[in-house]
Amino acid sequence: MSVLHKVNGSAVVYVRSRKKTKEYADLLLKYKMHDAAAKAYNRTAILFLNSGKMLPAIVAKISQWHIEMPSDQNVKAFLTELDSSQNKKLPIGHFFSKLTIHELKALCSLFENVRLPANQVVKEIGDPEDHLFFIVSGRLKDSIYLTLQNQRKVFRKPTLELAENDFFGDIYPFNKEQRSQSYIETIEPTELVRVPKEKLMRICRKYPNIELGIIDLL
Repeated sequence: MSVLHKVNGSAVVYVRSRKKTKEYADLLLKYKMHDAAAKAYNRTAILFLNSGKMLPAIVAKISQWHIEMPSDQNVKAFLTELDSSQNKKLPIGHFFSKLTIHELKALCSLFENVRLPANQVVKEIGDPEDHLFFIVSGRLKDSIYLTLQNQRKVFRKPTLELAENDFFGDIYPFNKEQRSQSYIETIEPTELVRVPKEKLMRICRKYPNIELGIIDLL
């Protein structure tokens, strides 16, 4: 089944796959067709949830909510859907499913979308750990380096591969300034959600349950 709209006077047709519907929604938003974009983001969220892709569904929903402010009832309905998602058993699924309406709205208001090409460095050794990252799509490689105790040597762990629903960012405890011990680079085009540590600290003071969830997550 396909979707038809006119953009700049030209008919544009997209197949209702998850990826295509998301691209279609982005295109509608680019051309300021806000009502149609909001509906497309909603369809995208439903498609992602039905296939067990929790984080992409959340990002699509947030894009919809940026266009039209959701009511508490809308957010509650989405939380109910998250709670029944097959990804609930994943650490990230457990984290989001335990949030209340106001906690989810507060946390999602901090989300910054980042889209990166392949072979793009995200984080280097010694960089300040000032963001928490969630992987929406794509793959990255994480090379971890550790300084051995009492020796001036660096030990390199085997490279890890990070993918959708994984997360990274050594931001806790909040009162401790951390430096990265990882070199993280994209393997393929990747979409991330980034949450600034300073802003996260502020909402955790208001919503301590978010901080408890982050402790469990990290």
